[in-house]
This record gives sequence, C-alpha cells and structure tokens, in this order.
Amino acid sequence: NDGKLLLDLLARQSQRLELDNKDGRKNAEKCLELYLKADPQATATLFAALQALPNFLREVAVVTPLVQEMLNRKISKRFPTMVLILDAYFIILILFSFGFSTKYLDLIVCCEKYPKDSYCCDEKAKTRLQFLVYLLFVGGAYFLLRELVQMISLASLGIFRTWLFDPTNMLDVISILIVFFWSYVMFTLNTNIFGEYFWSFLAISAIFPWALSLSWLRSTFVDFAVFVSGLGYVMRRLTAFIIVMLLILVAFSEAFFTIFQETKACYPLLAHVDKSPFCFKLESFMRVYTMFLGEVNETDFTSNCAIVMYAIFVLWVVVLLATVLIAIVTDSYGVIKNERAQVVFWNNRLDFVAEIDLISAWFKKATGCSSQSERGDYKSKNTYAESTWQHLVELFDEQDQSIFSLAFCRFSLLRLVAGLVIPTWLIIGVGTAGVLWPPQVREYVVVQKISKRNSVETLTEQRVHQMNELKKEITKLQGEIKSEVSADRKEVKRMKSHLVGIKTDMIEEVNKIKKVMTAIFDLQTR
Repeated sequence: NDGKLLLDLLARQSQRLELDNKDGRKNAEKCLELYLKADPQATATLFAALQALPNFLREVAVVTPLVQEMLNRKISKRFPTMVLILDAYFIILILFSFGFSTKYLDLIVCCEKYPKDSYCCDEKAKTRLQFLVYLLFVGGAYFLLRELVQMISLASLGIFRTWLFDPTNMLDVISILIVFFWSYVMFTLNTNIFGEYFWSFLAISAIFPWALSLSWLRSTFVDFAVFVSGLGYVMRRLTAFIIVMLLILVAFSEAFFTIFQETKACYPLLAHVDKSPFCFKLESFMRVYTMFLGEVNETDFTSNCAIVMYAIFVLWVVVLLATVLIAIVTDSYGVIKNERAQVVFWNNRLDFVAEIDLISAWFKKATGCSSQSERGDYKSKNTYAESTWQHLVELFDEQDQSIFSLAFCRFSLLRLVAGLVIPTWLIIGVGTAGVLWPPQVREYVVVQKISKRNSVETLTEQRVHQMNELKKEITKLQGEIKSEVSADRKEVKRMKSHLVGIKTDMIEEVNKIKKVMTAIFDLQTR
C-alpha cells in the first residue's frame, strides 16, 4: 500500500461524500471508530493521516479517548514540550523587541526633527535600537526555521497541501515577513518608505505578533481555544446584524446632520461658537456610533425635532439593538462553549502534535536514528527523573511519627533538602525550555483532561436525534396500545361468546325445570 494507512484510503473516499449523504457519512464514522478501537500505533504517519481527514471525521477522531491519550502522551515528551515552550519564549522576545524598538525609533526620528530637545536626543537610542533589531532577527529566524522544517517534513510525506491550507501557518508566514521587514527598516532607519503613513503601517503591523501569541495560547490551553473559536463563530453569526446596524447608524447620522444644518451650532458666520459634531458627516457618524455604545449626551439636542429623533434613537438603537446584540453574542458563545469546546481544542492539539511529530520523524529519518516513540510505543516506562520526582514529592506526605523520634528528624532534614531541590529543578527546567523537567511537571503544564464525550453533534442535531427517538417511542407505544386493544377485543368477544353459552345453558335449564314443574303439576291434578 506504498506505506499508506487505511485512514488515507478512508480520507480519500470520505472527501467524495456530499453533505446530504448522511448514510455514507455515518458509515465512514463507524469505519473510523472501528479502526481506532483496534489501538493503532501512535506514529507520525498516523497523526498525519488523522490531520488529512475531512472535518466531520476529524471531529469524531479528536474526541475519541484513545486519540486524546496519544496526543497527551506525545505532547508531554521532551521535544514537543521544548518546542511549545520555545515558541512562547520567542514570541515574548518578538513582542518585547518590537515594542521597545518602536519607542527608540520614535526617539531617533524626534531627535532628527528637534536636535536640541533633550528628551528626544538620547545618545544610547541607536545602540539600543540595533540590539533590539538583532533580537527581532533572532525571533524571526527561529520561526522561519520552524516553518521550513515543517514544510520539508510534510513534503517528504507527500502531504504538503495540508500546510498550504492551514490558516495558522499563513499567520506564521505573515508574522515572519512582518518581523523581517520592519527589522530591516529599523536597522536602516528608512522611515520615509511609506511617507506620512509610515507610523500607520507600523501600528497595523504591530497587531500580528500579538495575534501570533493568541494562536499559541489557543493551541496550548482549552479555555483560549474555546474563546478564540467562539469569537470567530460569533462574528460569523453577527454578519447580518452588523450590516443592519451600520445602515441604521448611517440613517440616524444623516438625519442628525440634516437637522443641525440650520441651527446656530453649525452656522458658518459664528466663528466664536463651537461647532457641533453633527455639523460634519464623518463626525456625525462617529458621534452616533459612540451614542450606540452608550456615550449619550442629551444636551447636544435643543430643537424639538432633534429631541424627538434622539428619543427614537435611544429606544430603537441604544435599547433594542444593544439588547439584541447581547442576546446573539450570549447564545452564539454558549453554543461554541457547550458543544464545540473539546472539538476545537483537540483539533488544534492534533495540528501541533502532527507538526512536531513529523519534524521529529523527518529528522530521525534524515539522521538514521530510531527511537521508541517512532515505533509507536507512546506508553513509555518510568524514567529515573520521574521516580526521583515522585520520591521528592512523597516526602511531604503526612507521616505518623513522633516528633521526638529519630525518623522524624531524618524526614524533616529530607524535606528541607527537597524544598531546595524542587524549586531549583523547576527553575532549571524553565531555563532549558522544559527539557530537564520531570515527566510529571511536563504533564501538569501541557496535558489536558481527556474528554468523556463520545459524539460531536451540534445542538440542532441533538434535538433532531431526540425528536427521532421520541417518535420511535411514540410509534412503539402506539403499536403496544393497538396490540393491547386487539387483545382486549378478543377477550371481550370470548367473554361475550361465553356469556351467550351460559345464557343458552340457563335457558335450557329453565326449560327443563319448567317441564319438570309442569309434569309434577300434572301428576298432582290427577
């Protein structure tokens, strides 16, 4: 099979299933569940195959306890944990360097304009700026190296298209380009590259490193994953609301602009009078927008028409639209939080683990190395560091010993030593990006609780499923009632026929008695 797994065949076949082919999708989900129940080996090829599955199958796979256990075991090993922590370190480095470099660049530009200003002309500004630019180059080089290694590893396995269509990778590439571009601009002090819009472009570019940090948090902690995905889901749900809101705000801004044109506040000859924001179209729209957010000042409206329009605006926009906005956001975020939390997070974790495992597998293949994790034995045995940490932690368990005993003194001394060793060990682990941490600490930092959820149905699908189950129960109840009624009818007919028989017997007995009585009466009359 050319080194391919059965999951690759399942992925190719499942890609052809249409959205309305529910039976085919159910069968594909059952095939995936049967495959995962066979306890496949946790290799880089397996994670790459899971990553290549269509979305509806990926959502089934990532909520499977076996897959979640594999992901937890993989990410808690030294190399994935190191990469995860190094990502955080270099993101912090880029944020720190980018923020302070803009400050020193501003001082240098200010000194060029005002050479005699003591605040602007700092002799160490250029030296500090160059140092920060070097740090930016280092941060950008790290992420560039990561992306290149990831691309090479994916290309070696023939799944390079997964890198192309991953939005996280696109964000990484944009952030890397921005870091290198502005590092070059700051290093050369070429502030005229965008003319008067230089600082505007720099301000917009400063957003991307922070987006990179948010992406890291989303791939590491489940709460951030839910929040970020919930934010995107809410924005998609708010598309129609935002369009309607903009139309209403534009309509009211035009109305207020028209009303204020004939007032003294906008009269052009009265130079000493402060112009109202409603005297200009753009300022009128911005004022209406801030009023929608709650910044309302009723003293701006003096004429009767303006007061009436203001009252309508407060009732319709500030009260009704704001309430609808809160309701939509609350409902939408409740959906993503209650139903999609585990799916969102474990999808992100699968992407990260698959990426790191592919890099590790590619490196081992290129160097000819082999390891236990490559063969899929993710259930590794206890290590010396793990057992040592366990013994250190157990020293702080309660001991049933007398305070005057020699054993108590020995345990107290050992606890004092452990109290010094544990913080030192943790600090050394932080300095080595988690490499020298014991497995327990790495698991505490990166391992997430395994979900007990067995399905990934949406709320609508759950309600449909419940309705179908209710229909089945009602149909079953109707059948039981019909069978019981039919049995009762048969019993009534049987009882009726039995009563008819009893009645016939009684009539015959009465007739016999009548005949006997008649015979006795005849004998007496003779």
